[in-house]
Amino acid sequence: MIFAVPVEVDDNGMIVPQDDEDPRIIVGYVINFFYTVYTLYAMSKARKYIRDRYNIPEQRCYGCEDVVCSFCCGCCTIAQMANHTADYDIIRATCCTSTGLPDSIDVESYA
Repeated sequence: MIFAVPVEVDDNGMIVPQDDEDPRIIVGYVINFFYTVYTLYAMSKARKYIRDRYNIPEQRCYGCEDVVCSFCCGCCTIAQMANHTADYDIIRATCCTSTGLPDSIDVESYA
C-alpha cells in the first residue's frame, strides 16, 4: 500500500517534524485510508470474479477468503490471479494492453 503524507524539508535536507493537527496531514491520512479501502475492494472483487469464472472453491475463511488474501498479501494475490488467467510459460506477458497479453492473442479462445 502507498502511504503519502506531505512533509517539509529544511535547508539541510532534513525532514521537519509535523504537527498531527496540521490539516495537510489529516487530509493525507484520509486519502490514504480511502485509497487502501478501494484497493482492497478492487482486488477482492477481481479475485472473486476469477474464482467464480473458473469454478475455484474457497478453501479457508469461507465467505471472506478474497478479502483476507488481498489484505494479507496483495502482491501475492495479484501474482496468483495473473498466473491463473494466462500461461506465461507459453505466452509472454505484455505491458500496456487491456489483458496483459499480446493483442494478437484471442483471449476467449485461450481461456
